[in-house]
Amino acid sequence: MLRVVRLLTIVALFVPALTVVPLLLHSWALLHFPFDFDPGEGVDVGAAALLLSGGQLYGDPTQFPFFGLNYPPAYPLVVAPFLLALGPSVIAGRIVSVASAIGVAALIFVAARRSASPPDRPVAGVLGALAFLASGYVLHVMPLARTTSLMVFLSVAGLFCLERANENRGNSRWLAAGLLALLAAVYTKPVALDAAAAGLVFLLARRPDGWAPGLPAAVVLGIGLHVLLQVISGERYAEAVFTANAYPFDPEQLLSYGRNFLETHGLLIAIGLVGLALELRRDGPSPWAFYLGAGLITAATSGRWGAGESYFFPLIIASCILGARALGQLEPSVPHSLGLAALAVYPLLAGPGPWPISALFPGRDRGFQAEIGYNPGPDDLAAGRRILDFVAAAQGPVLSEAAGFAVVTRQPLVSSPMLLRGLAEHGAYDSRGLVAALRARQIDRVVLLGFWYPQPVLDAIDANYERVDQVVMNRQVYHLLRPRDRNG
Repeated sequence: MLRVVRLLTIVALFVPALTVVPLLLHSWALLHFPFDFDPGEGVDVGAAALLLSGGQLYGDPTQFPFFGLNYPPAYPLVVAPFLLALGPSVIAGRIVSVASAIGVAALIFVAARRSASPPDRPVAGVLGALAFLASGYVLHVMPLARTTSLMVFLSVAGLFCLERANENRGNSRWLAAGLLALLAAVYTKPVALDAAAAGLVFLLARRPDGWAPGLPAAVVLGIGLHVLLQVISGERYAEAVFTANAYPFDPEQLLSYGRNFLETHGLLIAIGLVGLALELRRDGPSPWAFYLGAGLITAATSGRWGAGESYFFPLIIASCILGARALGQLEPSVPHSLGLAALAVYPLLAGPGPWPISALFPGRDRGFQAEIGYNPGPDDLAAGRRILDFVAAAQGPVLSEAAGFAVVTRQPLVSSPMLLRGLAEHGAYDSRGLVAALRARQIDRVVLLGFWYPQPVLDAIDANYERVDQVVMNRQVYHLLRPRDRNG
């Protein structure tokens, strides 16, 4: 049995390690691609550029430049120094995201090995970290210049610190660090409320020394920040961050996402549930047990427009830690061997698969958002430069659904399509100002990608602008428009 376990351990380490290669190649490709890969990258990084220029993150979207950020301010604050050092490009945001992904893997490694038996601690940590990095969902989302990666890192860091505080009899430094990290995660992206809730329940359940004064202080600080942002933004913050992101629920989308997640990550979840059972029987619930439970609620909200694979990260991360801990605690046995075998097979289902299989069969990625696992090439770079030239030649403001081109050309951000669409869904956006600017041809050029603007805005574009070019970049079609001839 011991020989079988050793062989399975080697395989369970080797297969995920090879599966990490496509993630490394994808991250490297994105770090060398200066244009938008995901449509939201330009807005998220552009907000950092806006901060550096002294602009308002939560401006009035009914008045020129019709811009407002639909996320909290933590991400732009973190990206701004990188943007200042590297120059205007979405690559600055991708550096933060890739570093965040590495940070999450490192935290999983440390957390997974802490509860394992001494001889197996390093192996347990490596198994947990590789299981996370082998997920196709991680490959698709984490390298992008979006708020999600930083939010996930801060969430995991916060829960890790709370666990350390509990282990060290309520060490005030660990407790304070954990609460502040969770608060920063929420103010990066409100989806991190799942981690904050998991941390809250953990503190109430385990009650480490110092939790009683620390928790109310964190709550007061969180509420105070919200009130401050409301006041500074002219009471637009809550509407931009919460109302604009509350899209209608679509049960069919939830079923599609849930089915894909179980097909690709079912084995990992099964291992995590075994780890949860062992933890509850031996030591009592850790923050990762509560994070797993909170992750179920977050996953259930993925049935909304704009949601994606990132809504399943809590389930993935908690399962990586709980499952790896279980494998590190079990003696060589049939259950232990089955767990190792499952962990060896899981990467074949969850992502592009081990290299070089992923290179030979690039279409085998079964993730729901597998199309954004594509590595941009020379043709995409040439297409991006073509769009960039179009934007750079503008004699006035540019309305673009790919805001990264405005960032590179140091032009002001004009509108945020996701914000306007979200507000319009609730009847909370008056588009007359933007429509009037389009009718008067005050907008010199328009770049459309997904036609996400509210319908009155799209109608005004259609009536007053004509397509002069169409460019395919990253397998997406960009429509380049200029004002129609006034005499035409």
